Amino acid sequence: MSAVLLALFLAACLAILLGAPRFIPTALLERHARQRSAARAAEVAAALGFRAERDGEIPTTFHLRGHQGEREIEISMGSPLLAASLFRRGAVDWISLRAPGPPEIPPGVEVRPPRRTVFEWRDGSPGEAPTRVTPRGVALVVEPAGSVVDEEAIDAWVDRMPEGVWLCTARREAIELRARAPATEPAPEAVRRLIQLSRSVHA
Repeated sequence: MSAVLLALFLAACLAILLGAPRFIPTALLERHARQRSAARAAEVAAALGFRAERDGEIPTTFHLRGHQGEREIEISMGSPLLAASLFRRGAVDWISLRAPGPPEIPPGVEVRPPRRTVFEWRDGSPGEAPTRVTPRGVALVVEPAGSVVDEEAIDAWVDRMPEGVWLCTARREAIELRARAPATEPAPEAVRRLIQLSRSVHA
């Protein structure tokens, strides 16, 4: 009997170390991810008055559209089932915003992170060289080269972005921001934060 109890005890310890989600059937985890994605999208839609639609191919992705004043806002968000670590799986929240860009960026100018291809990442190559680096160490590329921008304001704006939020691209015509945990909770506040950041480099 003691050997059986010892085996059960060791199995329980192993489950704790490896993470209980590892032992939950994938179908249940996938259903939870779909339910979580739908619930978060519904929260944002209700809070901001946006229209939410599930993606036609990815059941954990929702697209929301609406207006904030005269600005048209597009939100994509979801909670797909991903490997959180070697032994754990779970729903991972993400949010992406697309909207008209900050008016302080001159026409024809783009501010973005340096590009790095999969092959450069695989080979350990640093990829595209930045044209400037903010005081907090965020690498940026300003195109075309030699463009006149308010560098101090741009740097401060990027450095004010909270943990989990990053800039994909910023032009006067359009901006794209993305967020992951911890900047995705609660979902309506996370979207409002992205909208505010997209309005102006002085936001």
